[in-house]
Amino acid sequence: MARSAFRCAKCNRTFSMAAHLARHNNAVHGMGRRKSAGRRSRGSQRASRPAGSGRRSAITLASDGVSESRGQVLSYMTAYRDELMAQRDSIDAELVGIDNAMSVMGSGSMLIPTGPRRGRPSGSGGRKGGTLRSAVVRVLRQKGGPMSPAEIADAVIKSGHKTRAANLTKAVSNALPKIGEVKKVDRGQYRA
Repeated sequence: MARSAFRCAKCNRTFSMAAHLARHNNAVHGMGRRKSAGRRSRGSQRASRPAGSGRRSAITLASDGVSESRGQVLSYMTAYRDELMAQRDSIDAELVGIDNAMSVMGSGSMLIPTGPRRGRPSGSGGRKGGTLRSAVVRVLRQKGGPMSPAEIADAVIKSGHKTRAANLTKAVSNALPKIGEVKKVDRGQYRA
């Protein structure tokens, strides 16, 4: 048979085999054989998957531009977030200036206070007395000699440091290797 002997009646596309034409008619034009109600076809026995959910390699995804577009969207969102943060900082500064000017003129602020910002306060770590690291360094410097983690934990509590740690000795033991000013002088003994 000559090449392109079979032609689609709907779109005039030509095929070299009758099976290809039948597959084309079924897939593109929906002109396949109707399934009988009592008999299942061989393809319907498989677990059904949504269209387009077949396996695709990372090379295909990269060539489709999916990973590139995600990266671009993420970079655009990051830039937009930074821009909004800068706008928020400038608006906050303007509000403080207006409040100061109004208080100098003898009138209180007309704005409704927004309350504290979300998140931890900067600097103190959110606790009275500083961070655990600063309390440990302060206690070790006051003692002058080597101390064990249990002794350091007792001294930190006595110094008035507020903590929510269930086991302060364990928290101190975990923090000691990470503190640059603290040196381990012997097994279980530390000095600032």
